[in-house]
Amino acid sequence: GEGEGGGEGVARPVETVQLPAEDLAEAFPGLCAEGEASLSEERFALLLALHMVVVKESALTDGAGVKGSSTLRRLELDELVEVTRGPLRECSAGMLRVRVRALRDGAEGWVTTVGNAGTVFLRESSRRFRVLREGEVTEAFEPDGAAGSEEAARRLKPGEELEVQEWPRREPASGSLRMRVRAAEDGAAGWVTFVDSQGAALLKAL
Repeated sequence: GEGEGGGEGVARPVETVQLPAEDLAEAFPGLCAEGEASLSEERFALLLALHMVVVKESALTDGAGVKGSSTLRRLELDELVEVTRGPLRECSAGMLRVRVRALRDGAEGWVTTVGNAGTVFLRESSRRFRVLREGEVTEAFEPDGAAGSEEAARRLKPGEELEVQEWPRREPASGSLRMRVRAAEDGAAGWVTFVDSQGAALLKAL
């Protein structure tokens, strides 16, 4: 069935994909953090996490169903969220709903991805982002930690394209969201501020 409980308890075969050893050897180094030869369980989970970007403002609610749910807050255009459950089809309204965690403030709740008339509110985020404002790529996760680095930080120009290597997480000291990226122009890799401490986005998902 397509209800909220549809598919639960039904065993589905797991597809096994086998890749040639040479393909794995080529792909693996690109998944590891700079200077590391192994892939931690935490980093592997981050790479697999599904992220979506808001393309039309929508309500984040406390319940999976639309009826009887309370609005926690509005999800703003271009916000990035991590999907933690779903999608589920809301039977009465015919909407697709997912449970998400908003990266901007950690708020968790349910949101409609596709409305009953086909309106798209959220889409899957690609790993490519465009720079909106000048910034810099640093070796250290903590912005202040890069200040004493012998190697100057790589400056970013508006319009540049970046590829995500590690999705955003909050930097405790500044409160900003930082993510690890690689610049398309020259391959420079490091940490960049995605949303600053004032809530302003420096990057936009493509």
